[in-house]
Amino acid sequence: MLDMKIKEAFPDIPCLYKIINVINGDFYLGSTIVPNARFREHFRLLKKKQHPNIHLQRAVNKYGLHNFEFVCFRNWGGYEVPRDVLYRQEEIYIENMKPTYNISKVAGKPWVPGEKWIVTRPTGEMLEITNLSK
Repeated sequence: MLDMKIKEAFPDIPCLYKIINVINGDFYLGSTIVPNARFREHFRLLKKKQHPNIHLQRAVNKYGLHNFEFVCFRNWGGYEVPRDVLYRQEEIYIENMKPTYNISKVAGKPWVPGEKWIVTRPTGEMLEITNLSK
């Protein structure tokens, strides 16, 4: 299996990023202070089929990791960005771009095993789901 691609080289500066399914355009949106380390962590968990985001993991299982790209699409030109500012920007982009694979609209809040979330489908139907990953 080929590996997930980094669409373009990027410096290790705070950024908002997307993990894009190149087959259908669906994506996950996140923020990070250190993009290279964050990419490696996503890649490691997805490859081991242990990613806590079940939507993203199922998509990678279905389409193959080689059909996903990691793209930093917004950065602050090397300036230090406080984590709360980065999180707020992420939440604004999540609200406006409506990424398919994001579970939470709250930036910086990992979905821990056993935690319950209410998810609204595009139809308006609400589901309670529990993260069963370990």
